[in-house]
Amino acid sequence: MKKIVFFQPYIQKWRYDFLKRFINETESNYKVYSLYGKNESKKQKAGTYKNIQGINATSLLSVPIRINIKGQHYPVYWSPFLFMKLLRIRPDVIVTEGEINIFNNIAIGLYCKIFNKEYLWWSLGKVRNRNSNIINKLFKPIVNHYLQKSKFIIARNSLAKKYYLSNFNINHQKIIIAPNSLDEKAIDLEIAEYEEEANKLKNKYNGRKIILFSGAIIKGKRLDDLLYSINKIKSSINNVLCIIVGDGPEKSNLEKMVIKLGLEENVMFTGPVYKAVSKYFLIADLVVLPGMGGLVIHHAMVHSKPIVTRMADGVEEDLVFDGYNGYILRDYDNEKLVEKIMDVINQSEKINEMGNNSRNIVETRWNMNIMIKQIIKGIEK
Repeated sequence: MKKIVFFQPYIQKWRYDFLKRFINETESNYKVYSLYGKNESKKQKAGTYKNIQGINATSLLSVPIRINIKGQHYPVYWSPFLFMKLLRIRPDVIVTEGEINIFNNIAIGLYCKIFNKEYLWWSLGKVRNRNSNIINKLFKPIVNHYLQKSKFIIARNSLAKKYYLSNFNINHQKIIIAPNSLDEKAIDLEIAEYEEEANKLKNKYNGRKIILFSGAIIKGKRLDDLLYSINKIKSSINNVLCIIVGDGPEKSNLEKMVIKLGLEENVMFTGPVYKAVSKYFLIADLVVLPGMGGLVIHHAMVHSKPIVTRMADGVEEDLVFDGYNGYILRDYDNEKLVEKIMDVINQSEKINEMGNNSRNIVETRWNMNIMIKQIIKGIEK
């Protein structure tokens, strides 16, 4: 039986869900191990999911290396005992995170060279809102070396594939797109579980036009732009309600902005919500992503919701089609954001039609089942 190792600097909830489903669906063919970095630093922003069970997972000491150039943060992680762990497991194929994992990928590359094994480079490519600088130039030859030595590059979306094709001398046949997805089956179970609660909420907010944001409340999400838009929209649609699900360092500033603009009746902060978040998606007329992000677009579409998004992590180019299931705004003009939100929520039939189109895209082109098949393709081809 072929041994497969998935290595990540940390495991977030969506990645844990993927690993659990991958293992369940491939257990007759593969022995799967999950290795991930354990970092107890208080400065660590990307947290490891705590409730890891049902998979063969091992945490390794991880040393975060944080580089800051002109206000841009570059997190890089190093697990000093990774090579020794690989020697104990002796995997046939390693699926490893990309650029932020570069120091660990040196150890992985060395293991594969010594024992004639293979690795897949799994990555988003370039973070879209980061400008190129000296760090990119210094690391590019190293990244290029390990890209060339990889068996396949697993791109999370089409934009990631374009990035590798345009910036590295990579044959397009070496790049496989595995649609970066949440577990739609698990979400469907959650929808069924919380449908009754959602109906109660819907009755509570009967007749109100509900705009939803779900995610971390940080500057990069540009939620001040969303509040600006709500302030403009309420002059035409007085019963509009913006529900902001999540938490983060910008929350207190946004709460002050709500008071300053007189939006207390039009904006609600729920705080962090995890398992029961489906009830908020179910009652929403529209999901808005005014800044960076990505997975929330897929989350909204599993719930059959239209989306208005700005440029996110690239997945919007694969998932959102203007006038079909939402709109993509390609600049930060708040008046355009107001216009597109109004265009959707003013037409009930359009909300339902766009929502159904979103779900159709999930079922036919962008889901975890396809994601798993594409990664298996990289392992076996």
